[in-house]
Amino acid sequence: AKWEALLRMEWECEEAATNQRLLEWPVEKLEKEGLCLAGLSARRRKGRFYSQQILRLSLRRSGLKHSFQPGDEVLLSRGCPLQGGAASLKGEVLELHVGHIDVA
Repeated sequence: AKWEALLRMEWECEEAATNQRLLEWPVEKLEKEGLCLAGLSARRRKGRFYSQQILRLSLRRSGLKHSFQPGDEVLLSRGCPLQGGAASLKGEVLELHVGHIDVA
């Protein structure tokens, strides 16, 4: 219980910093910093991760620099997920490959 409160505080701080970047930084800067991958195409994969559908996100070009790791929580969106009108989904990075990322 002692560590749970500290972990929750850390998570809330990281989430607040991420939300601030999403609102203030242009997509190009988010991409340059490895925090965003834009222009991906998605398709469903066979199988599930527990009860979640698996999506394969194909990269525009291989070798893009990013900081994503398996287990990371990600937002999938067709626009800025914090501005009205852009629907978004939360997912978890499952696997990283040269030309694609699998997310559940």
